[in-house]
Amino acid sequence: MTAGAPLASLCETADAWYALGTEVVAEAGALFVRDSRCPDVYDANHARRVTVASDPSAFLAALEERYAGCGHRAVRLDPRSPDDALEAELLLRGFACEQQILMALEGTPRGRPADARLRAATSDADWEAVARLKQAEFDADGLDLPGAAWSDHLRRKCPPAITWLADLGGEAVGLFSELARGSVALLEDLYVLPEARQRGVATALVVHSALDARRRGAATCFLAARADDTPKEMYARMGFRAVGVTRHLLKTGVAGDPAARRRAPSPLRGARAVSGPRASPAADRGAPSRRPPARRWDTAPSRCLRGPRPTRGPAAPPGGACAGPAPRASGRASCARRSTPRSRDPARAEGTPRLHP
Repeated sequence: MTAGAPLASLCETADAWYALGTEVVAEAGALFVRDSRCPDVYDANHARRVTVASDPSAFLAALEERYAGCGHRAVRLDPRSPDDALEAELLLRGFACEQQILMALEGTPRGRPADARLRAATSDADWEAVARLKQAEFDADGLDLPGAAWSDHLRRKCPPAITWLADLGGEAVGLFSELARGSVALLEDLYVLPEARQRGVATALVVHSALDARRRGAATCFLAARADDTPKEMYARMGFRAVGVTRHLLKTGVAGDPAARRRAPSPLRGARAVSGPRASPAADRGAPSRRPPARRWDTAPSRCLRGPRPTRGPAAPPGGACAGPAPRASGRASCARRSTPRSRDPARAEGTPRLHP
């Protein structure tokens, strides 16, 4: 529980955000968010508020039925989810998991914002700017997805939600969205172009959105930051506190998902660090790591299976310490000396694809 609002209130506000502009069906112990106009947008097509406590078969059947036209399957688990049984079953079925930290703010955010012009996206030109920013983000993340689809998805949420644009030199360089719902406000989908980072633009967007939500009556603002990336550090410096954890589970490549055409893996996302360089190596909608899968020791060239190579050089003298050539070791004996994997560079040890929504 946060000092200002129960954790359940934060989760319910997130439910309200994802319901805007979409169809939501309660079935099999979950809410199924669906928008057939943008089947490739994970935020618009996923299951959430999952309360499956034992046998997940009905939920899994509903997941397949509801998203038969999508190329992915996405499930969002939050602190209301009763146990780990469903998560374990999804992992067994090949889903990748991304943890996100729920971070809440009561009071005024700290930070030194840039002298940027902030405006709400309202006109067609504004939403075209949102599409350009989202396209830049997708391209940087290696996602073969249209920014216009995400822009249209956001536009259907406004109002009551607001998407803010930050301008520098007359050009839109960043965006952030806000939904105030009673005493709680969700801040969502922060992005700033790489060339505009380290200039306080992200800070300006967060501060402006939080203060606007406060004027609308929200005592608590919250957002989600990926546990494996650097944005959480920026939010902590601004006064946000960690109050809970959510898990985003995603399986791509189903029935022609555009993720199969990605130039690099990555699909789940939450609020990300945008005031500085992206976290290495890919630094995040988005995105865990784009490192290539680690090589297993037993998939390397199998020279060891043939045993040691014979020693070149003059033969040992008769009757010496080595009266004859050493017996050739069998492949089995040679590999027995490597019954454990070789030590690997930790930087290459992770083979899990980077996740983004």
